Amino acid sequence: MRKKRIALSQVEAGQAVADPVENSSGATLCPSGTVLTQRLLERLRNAGIAFVVVEREDDGEDDTRPQRLAIQKARFENVEDPILLRLKPIMEHVLRDHPA
Repeated sequence: MRKKRIALSQVEAGQAVADPVENSSGATLCPSGTVLTQRLLERLRNAGIAFVVVEREDDGEDDTRPQRLAIQKARFENVEDPILLRLKPIMEHVLRDHPA
């Protein structure tokens, strides 16, 4: 098994978190090893969690472009800083149009 950081929108019910999931205040929402359910995924979304680290079989595959774009979208979901928002389309271009 290996750890994989992925956008919450890409997580499927039944996957287990490899690292504790914490909110912005540092409170643990899910300890490591927690198997995620649909209800728990919805609660994490409502808590503003954008990505988690899950346990994953080592299949030898790296992230696909759609996965990288989903992670990028999640990272910018609640960003309001105008300077960071100017970086968003640049990062999307790099992730979409250039190999990993």
